[in-house]
Amino acid sequence: MKKWLNKMLCLSLSAAITLSLLTPAAVAASSSAATGAKAPVVQTTLPSQDWQARVSFPDWAGYVDDTLAMNSLYSFTCFQDQGKLYVTPDKDVTGFRLFVNNAEVDTSAMKGGSTWQVDISSLTVDGANTVQVSLVRPYDAHVQVDIPYPSVISGDPKEVGMDDSTLELIGDFVEAEVKYGFSGAQLAVIKDGKLVVSEAWGAASGYRSDLSRIEPDDDDYVPVTTGTLYDLASNTKMYSVNYALQYMLSHEGYDIALDDLIVKFFPQFDDEGRTIFKEGTTNEQKADIYRWKGQLTVRDILMHQAGFDPDPQYYNNNFDQATQTHTEGAVNALYSQNRETTLDMVLASPLTYEPGTKTVYSDVDYMLLCFVIEKVTGQGLDQFLKEKFWEPMGLTHITYKPLDNGFTKEQCAATEPSGNHWTDLAGNGWAVDFDNCREGLIQGTVHDAKAYYSMDGVSGHAGLFANAEDLARLCSLMLTGGYEGVKYFDNNVIDEFTKPKSTDYPTWGLGWWRQGAVGRRNYFSTHASSGTVGHQGWTGTLTVIDPEQDLVVVLLTNKKNSPVLDNTESMTDYFGDNMALGSLGAVVGYVYDSFTSSPDAMDDSVRQYAYDRICLSATHHDAYDEAPHMNDAFAMLEWAVVRAEKRPCAETKANAEFLYGLLSGYVSGKDGEVFAKPEDKANAAKWLAELKTRVDALDASKPIHAAPKAAAVKVSSAPGIDSKTGAFTGGGQNAVYFPRAYGVGTAACYDNAVTWFEGYEGQGKLYFSRIGGGDRDVSDLAIYVNGLAVDVSAMIEDSRQGSIFEIDVSGCAVNGRNTVQVGGIKDVSRGTDGVFLMVAPDPEIIDGSGQGGVDPKVLAMIGDIVAADVEYGFPSAQLAIVKDGRMVYSNAWGAVNSYRSDLSPILEGSPDYKEATTGTLYDLASNTKMYAVNYALQYMLAHSGDYDDISLSDPITKFFPQFDDEGKTVFKTGTTDAQKTEIYRWKSQLTIQDILMHQAGFDPDPQYYNDNFDQDTQQHTVGAKNTLFSQDKETTLNNVLASPLTYEPGTKTVYSDVDYMLLGFIIEQVSAQDLDSFLKEHIYQPLGLEHITYTPLEKGFQADDCAATEPSGNHWTDLAGHGWAVDFTNCREEVLQGTVHDAKAYYSMEGVSGHAGLYSNAEDLAKLAQVMLNPTGYGATQLFAPNVNGYFAARKDTLANWGQGWWRQGDCQRPWYFGVQADRDTIGHQGWTGTLTMIDPSSELVMAYLTNKINSPIYDSTTALTGYCGNWYTSATLGFVANLLYLGLEDHNAASDIQPALDALLADMALDKLRLVEEEGPVAVDHPVILATQAVVQQVKDMAAARPTAQNKAALDLVMSVVRARVPAVETLAVSLDASVSGGEASLSLTAAQSAELVERAVAQGCRNVTIQAKAEGSATKAVVSIPAGALAELASKTGASLTVATPVAEVAIPNSGLSGLTGDSKTIEVSAQRKGQTVTVSVAVDGETVDQVAGGMTVLIVCDDCTPGMAAALVGKDGRRQTIRKSVVSESGIKAPVDGSVQLEIVDEGKSFSDVSAGWAAEAAAYVSGRGLFQTSGADEFDGGAPMSRGALAQVLYELEGCPAPGAPAGFSDVKDSEYADAVAWASEAGLMSGYGDGRFGVEDTLTREQAAVIFWRYADSPAPIRGVLDFTDAGRISGYAGQAMRWAVENGVLSGRGGGVLDPGGKITRLEAAKLLLNFMSM
Repeated sequence: MKKWLNKMLCLSLSAAITLSLLTPAAVAASSSAATGAKAPVVQTTLPSQDWQARVSFPDWAGYVDDTLAMNSLYSFTCFQDQGKLYVTPDKDVTGFRLFVNNAEVDTSAMKGGSTWQVDISSLTVDGANTVQVSLVRPYDAHVQVDIPYPSVISGDPKEVGMDDSTLELIGDFVEAEVKYGFSGAQLAVIKDGKLVVSEAWGAASGYRSDLSRIEPDDDDYVPVTTGTLYDLASNTKMYSVNYALQYMLSHEGYDIALDDLIVKFFPQFDDEGRTIFKEGTTNEQKADIYRWKGQLTVRDILMHQAGFDPDPQYYNNNFDQATQTHTEGAVNALYSQNRETTLDMVLASPLTYEPGTKTVYSDVDYMLLCFVIEKVTGQGLDQFLKEKFWEPMGLTHITYKPLDNGFTKEQCAATEPSGNHWTDLAGNGWAVDFDNCREGLIQGTVHDAKAYYSMDGVSGHAGLFANAEDLARLCSLMLTGGYEGVKYFDNNVIDEFTKPKSTDYPTWGLGWWRQGAVGRRNYFSTHASSGTVGHQGWTGTLTVIDPEQDLVVVLLTNKKNSPVLDNTESMTDYFGDNMALGSLGAVVGYVYDSFTSSPDAMDDSVRQYAYDRICLSATHHDAYDEAPHMNDAFAMLEWAVVRAEKRPCAETKANAEFLYGLLSGYVSGKDGEVFAKPEDKANAAKWLAELKTRVDALDASKPIHAAPKAAAVKVSSAPGIDSKTGAFTGGGQNAVYFPRAYGVGTAACYDNAVTWFEGYEGQGKLYFSRIGGGDRDVSDLAIYVNGLAVDVSAMIEDSRQGSIFEIDVSGCAVNGRNTVQVGGIKDVSRGTDGVFLMVAPDPEIIDGSGQGGVDPKVLAMIGDIVAADVEYGFPSAQLAIVKDGRMVYSNAWGAVNSYRSDLSPILEGSPDYKEATTGTLYDLASNTKMYAVNYALQYMLAHSGDYDDISLSDPITKFFPQFDDEGKTVFKTGTTDAQKTEIYRWKSQLTIQDILMHQAGFDPDPQYYNDNFDQDTQQHTVGAKNTLFSQDKETTLNNVLASPLTYEPGTKTVYSDVDYMLLGFIIEQVSAQDLDSFLKEHIYQPLGLEHITYTPLEKGFQADDCAATEPSGNHWTDLAGHGWAVDFTNCREEVLQGTVHDAKAYYSMEGVSGHAGLYSNAEDLAKLAQVMLNPTGYGATQLFAPNVNGYFAARKDTLANWGQGWWRQGDCQRPWYFGVQADRDTIGHQGWTGTLTMIDPSSELVMAYLTNKINSPIYDSTTALTGYCGNWYTSATLGFVANLLYLGLEDHNAASDIQPALDALLADMALDKLRLVEEEGPVAVDHPVILATQAVVQQVKDMAAARPTAQNKAALDLVMSVVRARVPAVETLAVSLDASVSGGEASLSLTAAQSAELVERAVAQGCRNVTIQAKAEGSATKAVVSIPAGALAELASKTGASLTVATPVAEVAIPNSGLSGLTGDSKTIEVSAQRKGQTVTVSVAVDGETVDQVAGGMTVLIVCDDCTPGMAAALVGKDGRRQTIRKSVVSESGIKAPVDGSVQLEIVDEGKSFSDVSAGWAAEAAAYVSGRGLFQTSGADEFDGGAPMSRGALAQVLYELEGCPAPGAPAGFSDVKDSEYADAVAWASEAGLMSGYGDGRFGVEDTLTREQAAVIFWRYADSPAPIRGVLDFTDAGRISGYAGQAMRWAVENGVLSGRGGGVLDPGGKITRLEAAKLLLNFMSM
């Protein structure tokens, strides 16, 4: 329970400390050998290569602040069954602990100074992995960890969860297609870093140049192997140009950027007279084109918005550029068949539209980029790629111009049989002819005419050849950024290239195809995640890279290696294009199915796909393309028969029979003539007969199919469905019609039976309604969810039009993308069964407390840390965590308000104390920006038709035309007319998108509310006139619109609240509602959110329902007593509770603003944040559009850690908030009041962590205007939650028990907190950093007590040794109490209750010192403090703590042994101090009896302000004689001296000044030693400080300092016997401080070296272990071996410093004056 001491602040400045951390020698290194994971360790040398990460632990980020939990952690990409770490401890490292994914690695063999290779292949997980290095010893030493990139290793499909029978199904499909006319194919699949599929089928060339088919038995038949090269066509664009650019942008030395102008590389590009215009171009149009060319950037070209014609056919002399058509006899003004001329022609090409205004796919884009790359690199594109990619990766089957690079034609898959003439099967001859046109089979040379003729085979748009395996390995770089020891791409560059181009073009990145909201489903399938990228090539190649699944699929076909069907119908419609395999995407779909579906579902998929394809063939009756469709129909039947033969059961046989019957009806004409052409009819009859025999032989005896796992139930209504008609009414994440979900056509047939929904385990419903077919019953239907069958009997039995059915899929759903497969519905166009509508609502959040997903040990650790912080003074916090759609954690700590307006603490038990609950509302501060403005804009963009067609590119003047009106802007003083003109232009160009990206141009904080704010200087200035002053919302709008811009929009990123204030006004203008009402109506209420609102006190909430923020309003009053830091009209003085903290929001915006003002609890906020993981909304409520959300969350052009307003993780760029392990696409925001939201789509994780850390006093407003005490606590770092949370995710874990890793991390956090104290410099014990450190240190103590393992004991010993040696304040429980003052005497008597509570707290904290400060108002010359002896006895026995009594006269410190001796049976201990002049009497009395001898002695600090170094404390005997205490030392607070007990002291100053000693440190040192009579001097006024200091002389000084104790025996050194230093040398030798030489001499007159002196003082201090592992001096290597530890200790403790210029000079001689300074430094430690 929180007591009155919990937040009591000690005012004892005497406890000020300067911190320098120490690792004592007593702490032994703990080996992890007993628990180490199986991770073989071998000594090695560090390879010279690139690294995925090079991390130096601890504190890899280079500073300690908000980073506590992350300093020992780092994340890297790897995959199961592979991975190495290279670990290099500093030379002096004596121990450390290493964890990989929480599993501990044995480090006992890893000696310092060497590199150790650790095989972590048994510990890695797929995707994000975590390395943790903890408890490095000594404390400032480092352990470097170098992490290579993953590679691609061989694997078995089963290892990655692929179903064998589905993979076999793919092979059977391709073989059937090949049998009936397709040429061949290759397939490679990489999953989770393993190459698990590499297959090849068919022929390298299926056709001859005369268009005849090459059969397997023919002599010229060459089978495809996995080594055959395929012409990649437009996939070249990605894996040549895009890869080259991504590489260049990721490495230094290449003078190129995405926004570079093309004229930078080719200045002639926009030169007048250089462009060849089309006939009829006007002069005005020419001027526009020149302007456009001058503006064209690399980025424009990558986005296919450059302005070039799609295909200007430079190679074709018969091409008319004006009409863009092949025209016999035309003169091609841009004709070129050599590469040099082609560059000139590309640069001379006119643009046909303004860049950026359209998207027109053009090969010229990538031809030009090829030339740009070659210009920048000075290499040919092929040579650059070979040098940078292919050779380092060991790729031997990828090249341009394969016939020139060691390959034969037979090793290459052929493309067009008739060259570039496009000869057809119909006998129409050549379709095209031009100079040098190829006529024969194209095999081994690029098919593309521009690449072949105009670019000599090497171009950026086409020309690359590869096999599937090598291309798949190359593709994998998009998942990892590197390969083994070579870095290729920065992760942020990958994200820049793959983000959506815009909300209007979500299926494009920078050149890359993107999936978006299943926008590329015909190629990538509906299974692929929205971030999937890849490309297609015209020859029949497809690459698919799915980062969410760590999946690469490469399908290479040569579908153009087949005849053109009829070049009068279509010059490029090839036989292979019309076959199912030619659509490419079905193979990709089945690859995904092999992971997610089941063989049962695949049986039905074969039937439905074949059915659609056979039905499709009927639509090509007697058409020019009848043959390929008929052949394909037979291929599909063949496939179904093979499936039934391999999986013999009733279902597969029935499927084959059904399909045979359908196709048989087409062939026989029973269902009307379908195949009309004689040759087709003949083939059909023959093939049908062959297949009948096999169908008749099928076995149906084996029952294989599993029972259903879900059932359809008829219901009366459903979300998104009209209850009467069954029609779609809107809402839900996905609404699809079956059959033909995606239309009719070759590419859609596979997709027609498959759709998707996003969901989670344990929840979800699907709804189906019958919307066609009248009252006819459904004769057949099959539905599968993730391959699990659904009982659809109710749908078959009662499915009249309007019928609605619900399917509870909670037992079938998986986390993430789910697959729904619907089959059995016959073709609606043939009038059988009608159609079904499927509606999938968005996921919701269900209760998940105590369920899987997050290890409860992590949640407990998070809770314990926050609870401890609250106990030590942190205000309060709330935390809600959602994992996989479940609320796995929700908790609250602390009080809703912790301080009154006078800054006095509100303690538990006080009448005004109220505990925070999970329902308490918190002021979200800048999180308002996301969950108010961003959500409102995302909603509006998804429903733009209802909101004035709002667009991100809209200028602000669309909404506020006066924004750029002359005379309406209030300029700063001194703005010139030219600058004003610029500002008006900027304002006219400013867009919504500029504002969202914080690049609008506004000042960061113009403080409209503050009448004392100077807009010119942007400073609070008393008496200033704020020209933009406003304390009402209407005026504020005018002032925001009148605000000047300070830079051109888009050129900088400057975070400004004005951005979101203006966006809030825009939302209100467009919606005609205030922002609060709009959000409530459209978002919050539909989601059922009851604890989120603006202005809560006006919405039914009470003040105590809200967590308070600033205690002193907006005045920023501090604890130091400086009064108000800020004042202005109407400035609030009271505790802010229930009204927004932000002054602009409160005064200028009436509490409702886009930048601040929103209140919420963590649970509602987490629920709201979950919507960003859902496709469109929440449950049945549709809010957003997936492509809009995707664009908002993607990185902005200039910064990877920003989206559209959203914070992004980027490449570990916000780890102190989102954790080191967060996915790059993680988004969220922070709020100044202490709030944080995090949304990780990869882990399906939401965290809402709310604190009111600023509900605490400002410590000192003169040093930090907003330095709130709450900011110092671990809980205030916010991101510590995320860093710990990821360690607890089950899919990130490789340990059977994560507790050891967590315990080690907790100790690291404590040590880092101690580092933070060190960085603060001298701080008082009342400083919040001390209280915060006490909290985390206490957690380490609790950890070691709860789990007393050897490792935890060692960790605690390490932490506590640092505390005891260097940070006593951390172990000090300090209480300040008011003493009564009368007649100059201050008196304080602790009550029994106060004393008991003091002891209780000390015991709970394990304190090593208890300080009682007697605070007296006015002056006092005497102070008396009385303490109940019983309490001190308990303190002594239970804690081992010492006691310090601090009074205005003196401070008295009594050791624990002394307390034990004083208490006994006594009742009261009285400590008193009285000063008369320079005499101070200190007394300790027990029940009134003075104690002259206290066991263990005491330390007395005489308080004085004007001490000088020569001063000392002297004992005054009963006879009045004085004896100087030589060990007394002057500090900032006074003079400190050791005494035996009660004593009378006098301040004496016998320090001398010397004529031969200059002022400064030398004078101080001379005064110090002379004042204690320690150094002999040669004269009264000369110190002889430049004389050498001998070894014997230093022995004498230390001997005298100890009081000249009698030595036990003579030293026995040959050169000491007659020396004046004989007794001193004997004592020093006996004490182990000094030893002699090996020849029997002591060297009594030898001059001391600096390292010898350091060793002597080090030994005098009992040889403590140094912290520092390495000394940062150029000559540190010259330190003798025996002196290493001593020198490090002496330097880090300020005993010894360098000579200057980075030199330590360990062997340098020491003078007398230097020795005096060393002694002063030592005694002042």
